[in-house]
Amino acid sequence: MTARTTPFESIAGKFLISAPGLAPKELREIPLGSSWTLAVDDDVPVIDITCAGKRIGWLIGVVVDLETSSVCDEALILHDCETVETAWSAIAMRCAGSWLCIFDHDSEIELRPDADATVGVVYDPKLRQIASHSFLLVGDDYSARLNAKDRAANRVDEDGWFTGGLTAHSGIFRLLPNHGMTTSDFVPKRISLDLPTYVTNIGPVVDAIASDISATVRALDTHKSAAICLTGGKETRALLAALKTSAGAHTFVTIDYPNSLDGHLAAKLAATANLEHAIIPRVEANHQDKQTWLIGAGHAMAGANKDFFPSILSLSEKYLIGGLGGEFGRGFLWPDDLVAESHIDAGFVLARLKLPRNQANMEATTRWIEGLPDGLDAFQTLDLAYLELRMGPWAFAQPRAKSSPRSIHPLISYRQYARLLSVAPALKRKDGIIETLILRQWPELLDIPINQFGDFRDHVHRAKLALMNPGRVFRKLKQIVASSV
Repeated sequence: MTARTTPFESIAGKFLISAPGLAPKELREIPLGSSWTLAVDDDVPVIDITCAGKRIGWLIGVVVDLETSSVCDEALILHDCETVETAWSAIAMRCAGSWLCIFDHDSEIELRPDADATVGVVYDPKLRQIASHSFLLVGDDYSARLNAKDRAANRVDEDGWFTGGLTAHSGIFRLLPNHGMTTSDFVPKRISLDLPTYVTNIGPVVDAIASDISATVRALDTHKSAAICLTGGKETRALLAALKTSAGAHTFVTIDYPNSLDGHLAAKLAATANLEHAIIPRVEANHQDKQTWLIGAGHAMAGANKDFFPSILSLSEKYLIGGLGGEFGRGFLWPDDLVAESHIDAGFVLARLKLPRNQANMEATTRWIEGLPDGLDAFQTLDLAYLELRMGPWAFAQPRAKSSPRSIHPLISYRQYARLLSVAPALKRKDGIIETLILRQWPELLDIPINQFGDFRDHVHRAKLALMNPGRVFRKLKQIVASSV
């Protein structure tokens, strides 16, 4: 991004959906039905969805077809599309990767995201336009429509974000995971969600998770060379375990981020598993590039990626495979005393998210709770809160530089999430999914501690982190207190 001068030139993955004739000339145009036009960057794949010889829609992004273990280049051919819901069920259960589904309803179109809304969507109902980034919608009014008060309240310049479909710009909204929207009214509606029954025999569940990880990585690495993230944490350890039989054929990378154990632990894992592994030095962005990144993010979040995204530019010609999504399988927002019958309201959810209970957040979160499916227990409610109110609008509202690799996360798909949701809470609470997966696939990997040295150095490391960021410790204490009242 260093050589670029404007967000339009520097940010990858741009698209704009509007009435015909309104697209920026720099983007290629594709008609969507009879009344809408999709304008996209050259780096955005657009895949036809066909059934019985007829195109019924499009997929934007990197589509891994788990039925064929391949990346779609031209079309996804469905076998049954009697109704939109039938077609959607096939797409959701068949496709991994990172994509946005657009159904063709002739004069109108309908958008449905992948399992984590990894292809971000923002929209302006009054303008009747949909885009990948807010700056494509607000244009010269970018600063005038920026909500400085709520940005400060949400600590966006630290580690906060906008939730519940809100953005940092007045009149601009974000489409959340598990929500679709049609251009007939620009009103988001929850996609029908069938939650699985809890299981305690999770061996077959984790075997299926590992199988899909392997199939996704194989498809990506065949389509275009891939680099697989290796850290000291749980999720990338699970990725490695799932790839035991092919690990020697893949390339693994670790970013040497500040005050992280990743480099130390990844090097031990690489030596143990005899991996091709590179530790990539962190590179800090200059001031101009940080500001461009913020505009690409709609000024709705900041954090370490803003500061260190140039570290991965050397991987620009590859897919970068990561472990995001696994947190969904370990009760990330659950307090220790949570039971199925616990009362969950907007204040409780915001406390668990570590976001303020200001009016905008309370109203948005209350609307979200009111729109939940019937019959959820407290565990399921907080799992969906993590996915829809944090992961979607935080992780996948972040921009990608033109010269950065395309990130794909094999733990993110509708069928992977259905498996994670099926595991009984008692097993999730103990990190049972990840541990069982590693034990069944490659148990020797657990000989190396997860996210710790495993000796006296852990005490020194924790003390150092607390001294460097006492505010984080204070916010954790506030979260514990707030969620217990």
